[in-house]
Amino acid sequence: MTFLKAAEVLGLPRVVSNLVNRSFEIGLSEIFYREQVSLLAYSPLGQGYLSGKYEGGALPPGSRKMLYNRLGRYEMGNSP
Repeated sequence: MTFLKAAEVLGLPRVVSNLVNRSFEIGLSEIFYREQVSLLAYSPLGQGYLSGKYEGGALPPGSRKMLYNRLGRYEMGNSP
């Protein structure tokens, strides 16, 4: 709200999207809706998990999971 108000007072462009932070506080949803600020999802395909490429335990060559093995937060049964 501070950025939106400053933009209004100073005649500057207003915030149109949340690009800075990976996490989204649910309390911001009302402000974003009311002020028409969009939310861009961080990693909308969950680094490939939502695309199905790891289905059935598959580990495609060159995939992020194969290269870095740091995707546990997207696997079933793991919480962030």
